[in-house]
Amino acid sequence: MEFQLVLADSEVGRITAADGGLRVELAAAAVLGGGWLQGLVLVLDDATSTHDGAAFGRLAEGQVRVDGHVVTTLSPPATPDGDVELALRFAGGGSLAARGRRLRLLLAADARFNEDLSC
Repeated sequence: MEFQLVLADSEVGRITAADGGLRVELAAAAVLGGGWLQGLVLVLDDATSTHDGAAFGRLAEGQVRVDGHVVTTLSPPATPDGDVELALRFAGGGSLAARGRRLRLLLAADARFNEDLSC
């Protein structure tokens, strides 16, 4: 099954530096059409980043640009290459801006999809 990631309303569980890159673990990734994907990790290779305030929790908005162009859909296991910019704004007021050379969307072996059953 293919999932298209929606950064807004996704929830970031943890952000860490890893092997010269940035690792963003999503506790719950919102997907197009409704529902949540658990076990999705974004890895930005050769990354530099800055943040302001708390960089965790629900995302109010997020954007990915590759070579200056907005990427409107991201589906794991996508790996956009080029000058990649990741901008996240958290519902709690914090923000994160990162730049790297490749963004990898990785699904954990135990990843699972949960339907949105709200009315």
